[in-house]
Order: sequence, then C-alpha cells, then structure tokens
Amino acid sequence: MPETRPQPMPVAVVTGFLGAGKSTFLLHLARRYGGRRIAWVVNEFSRLDVDGPWLRGEGLEVTPAPGGSLFCACLASTFRRAMGGLADRPADGALHGIVVETSGLTRPGPVDTMLDEFGLGDRLAVSSLTTLADAATLPVACDALEAAALQIAASDHIVLNKCDTASEEQIARARALIARLAPGRPVHLTARAAADLDPLVPVRGGRGAPGAWAAAADAGVSVVCLERAGTVDARALLSALEAAGTTLLRAKGIMNTPEGALKLDWDGARIACQTLSAPSEAPGLVLFPRPGQEGPAQNLLRRLHRGEFDPAAGNGIAEHPANR
Repeated sequence: MPETRPQPMPVAVVTGFLGAGKSTFLLHLARRYGGRRIAWVVNEFSRLDVDGPWLRGEGLEVTPAPGGSLFCACLASTFRRAMGGLADRPADGALHGIVVETSGLTRPGPVDTMLDEFGLGDRLAVSSLTTLADAATLPVACDALEAAALQIAASDHIVLNKCDTASEEQIARARALIARLAPGRPVHLTARAAADLDPLVPVRGGRGAPGAWAAAADAGVSVVCLERAGTVDARALLSALEAAGTTLLRAKGIMNTPEGALKLDWDGARIACQTLSAPSEAPGLVLFPRPGQEGPAQNLLRRLHRGEFDPAAGNGIAEHPANR
C-alpha cells in the first residue's frame, strides 16, 4: 500500500489594527482549546516584547517575534526559525496547531507562499486569516493607515470587537465599511473578543493574500519605546498619556510602580489598566504616534529619562479614573 502522508499542521493567522483585541482573542482561544497543545507566535512591531510575557503568565506557550512585521523581509529569518522550530517538534511534543498573532501594523502577505519558500509547505498550512476590528474606531483606523483596510480585505473571518462599548451608529458604520472591503466574509460581533469560531479549522483552500514580501517596514509608521528599569508614578504617567492621547494611535506596556506592576493599554479612545501579580523583569512602554505627530511621544520619552515620573509620596493608581 502507498505510504499515507500526514496532513500538514494548521496555522491560524490572527491580525487586526492596533488595540483591536488580538491578545484578548488569543486568551479566548486558549480557553476554548482546553487541553489541546497549541503554540502561539506573537509578533510585535516594536523591539519590546510587551504581550509575550503577559500571555506566558496566563499559561500560553509563546514564541516572540518582535522588531517589525512578519511579512516584511526584515523579519524573514526570525519567522523562518520560529515556524521551523515548531514544525520540527518531536512526536512526544507534537502540536495540534499554531496560532500566529501579527503586529497591528502588519500588511497581510502571502503566508502560504512564504511557508513554501521556507521549505515548510508540506508540514504547515494556513488554515485561516482572522482580523480583529474595534467597532468604535475602525473607520478612523482605516483612514489613518492603509494597513487596517488591507487586513480586513484579506480576512476569512472578521471579529468586530468591543461592541459593548460602541454605539449602534458606530457598529453600523463599521459593518458598512467591512461589507465594502470584504464582501461576503462572515462578521462576528463580540465583546472582549469572545467569537464563536475556530480559526484552526481550514477555510482557505490553499489561497493566500496577493503580493510578496514587503521590502521594509512601513515608512509611514514610527514607534517610540520607553524603557524604565525602576519604578514610576502611575498617576503622573497616565495623565501624560491622556494628554498625548489624540496624537497616539496606540500605547501599551508594563511599568513597575510602588504598588506593583501595571499593564497599560491605550487604544486610541480609552485607557485600560490591569495590576499584575509580580513585577516585570523588562518594564517598558511602546507608543505608536499618528503619522506626522511624533513630537508628544518623543517628549514623553525625554520626560521619562529626566525622571519626571519618579514615584512621589502619596501618589498611586487606586484613584485614577481608568481604574474606577
């Protein structure tokens, strides 16, 4: 009898603009998959790996890929090593699938072709591309950067997230935009990214997004990384972020404060804070300024280096509006 070749391992690609809820969606999937052994590849546009340590703290087996877009030539070798290492797992550590979370600034590329170029096409196959979108801010995101619209257009599934905090009018505008960019594609309306779908179930039929490797990162996008080894005054830092808020597409990070580690997330409209159980070993904050509005982010970096956010007696996070 002819030898039966094993089926390729499914690879689900999860994308979505900055702050749409991709990492929350990964946590939702992890709970859904239960005892299934899944590997999670997390791509950060900045050099700081913000989400990886947080997701590992939630029990996910994370392979980080910071420093650019996975579909850019600048990260080709990193992506190849990550996917090759997962495909080469011995039988006793074999995976049920791989979920790849791309940077929020990613322009979707021909993932299937890339795996073939890596020599992995017979062992790994893209099952689907799922895009997360913020119901309240999707039209603004698509106006700000072309990548947001390209992510929607390349999708197999679209998760319209944060519907619990968006108005009916905002949801209607977002759905009309999705219908124009990705006609006929299923749209899942969710709060906290709890979509009833399994992206590891194949729906692609071997098709990939058109195009080729990007030669370099998007020239229209900049990123400011704030690294701080000591502690900061959370209230002062949050106030500075709120003041710069209209100039930022996104801000996220983990900073150590006298009260403990604080995970910060600004999605362009709201600041969310989460107190973590243990101090961060690599605290830092990543700012994504709007094109042409880099000044406030760079000024915040200078203020941090000057020590303007050093802890002061009586300051903390308990009374900050973001935590009420």
